[in-house]
Amino acid sequence: MKSHLIIILSIFAFSSTTAQNNQKCTCCQKEYRQFDFWLGEWEVFNQKGIKIGENRIVQIQDSCGIQENWTSAAQTGTSYNYYKPSDSSWHQIYLDNQGTILELQGHYQNGTMVLKSKPVQIKLGKYTYQNRISWTQNTDGTVRQKWDIISSNDSILQVAFDGIYKRFPKKQSTVNNPFFSKTEPNVLIDTMNLYDHVRQRKIPIAIYQNKATQNNNIQKVIILSHGYGQNKGGDYLQYDYLTSFLASKGYFVVSVQHELKSDSLLPLNGNPQILRRPFWDRGADNILFVINELKRNYPGLKIDQITLIGHSNGGDMTALFPQKYPNIVDKIITLDNRRMALPRTKQPKIFSLRSSDQPADEGVLPTEKEIKKFGITIIKSHNITHNEMDDSGNNAQRKEIQKYVLMFLRD
Repeated sequence: MKSHLIIILSIFAFSSTTAQNNQKCTCCQKEYRQFDFWLGEWEVFNQKGIKIGENRIVQIQDSCGIQENWTSAAQTGTSYNYYKPSDSSWHQIYLDNQGTILELQGHYQNGTMVLKSKPVQIKLGKYTYQNRISWTQNTDGTVRQKWDIISSNDSILQVAFDGIYKRFPKKQSTVNNPFFSKTEPNVLIDTMNLYDHVRQRKIPIAIYQNKATQNNNIQKVIILSHGYGQNKGGDYLQYDYLTSFLASKGYFVVSVQHELKSDSLLPLNGNPQILRRPFWDRGADNILFVINELKRNYPGLKIDQITLIGHSNGGDMTALFPQKYPNIVDKIITLDNRRMALPRTKQPKIFSLRSSDQPADEGVLPTEKEIKKFGITIIKSHNITHNEMDDSGNNAQRKEIQKYVLMFLRD
């Protein structure tokens, strides 16, 4: 009996693993994104403008769910929120340190998420009541959360909570005054620090804009991720030949510094797909945070046409991003990523420029059959080594990379 059980469990484990590997986009349907307006770190105020608490709302389980972390003077609470395809509705399970338990279910409609509990079988006066909580995104970026105790005919018996969510003030400071690129004299570079309150992490970035088009609100966005720099810092500025060149062509380019001096060093031994995955996950989270900041601070940009570019370890982050956060970027371009498998998908469009000297791990690059099926573009350079894809390359190598990247962007 025990041997039969082991066989059954082994088959189940294999089937589950196979299903997970084959399912590239588990939670990519638009319904899973209906509650994303609640994501972020918030100060919460009552209707009199008095601060009553703080709430941190984060995505979990590869964007399949949302976790709430509420804190006030006397109360902490956590909720898990998820969309359930089998009943086409949203669900919330809430628990706080005072023993309050809520199980809610409902739908997103007309800009508002409305969730209700099942009828409570205790009479409140002459009524059987329900809990109804709604979240509404306001035009000024705030969110109103209202908790009503309602009767069976939806009459409001009591308002249990009515709060306004306001995002924490941005901790964003310019590190340097804007300066002009050395390689493209018309390109203005501005470096600054973003701060992710949810992860308690600083994210240095550099923004590259053509001075002639910097006030143009229809620029396409490029986000670049650098190769591994052993946490020395400043690596996001080591691709000026490419970032400034692309900005000179009218793109809004953001280069992200992924490594901080306080971070652990990237593991150089062992299985990189396992040991480096947390570093790539962090990089993907950095990219997502930058995208959300661009949405807030540059609302006129073409955020629906984002291209990610990444070199080496930054290319691995770039390859992971659309698999972890689907339906956000339009294209990805990797410069010799070697460890993280490229997505096998038609959307986003996938491009990769390979070096002349360093091969990718098995399974990273698509097969010829997959290239044709998904329209993926793979080009191998015979003149550029892996380590010459940043500013250390010579003029001919730089021009070759510029040519291919611009070709990918215009494809």
